[in-house]
Amino acid sequence: IFHYQVPMLYVARNLSVSAKYIYTAVLSIGILTTAIANTYGVSQRIASFSKLNYRLCLFIVTTLALPLALQSFSTLVSRIYPLFGLLGLVLITALLFKAGKDLSLELFSKFFTFLKRLIF
Repeated sequence: IFHYQVPMLYVARNLSVSAKYIYTAVLSIGILTTAIANTYGVSQRIASFSKLNYRLCLFIVTTLALPLALQSFSTLVSRIYPLFGLLGLVLITALLFKAGKDLSLELFSKFFTFLKRLIF
């Protein structure tokens, strides 16, 4: 079972042929709907940040995603998941830095307000 790209398909095939086809259909629909939603979201975000036309951003995102669609599932999982993990760490670091900066500015402001009241 460890030699298969999608081990659950092997398990479903052993249950029955119809289970395999049903599982394949459900998995394919899940992948397709996720890809559509992610493409829409990324295209909208890029369009809002860059002030480019949404359709142009959709075309660019789709064109850039096509080479990834030609890769095998195991290749995508072994290469893309670590990349998303790294990007997630970068995002968390940036959010913590921004939160710390905002918190320090707020504390700094409260400290000077306190000093003003103390002096005046």
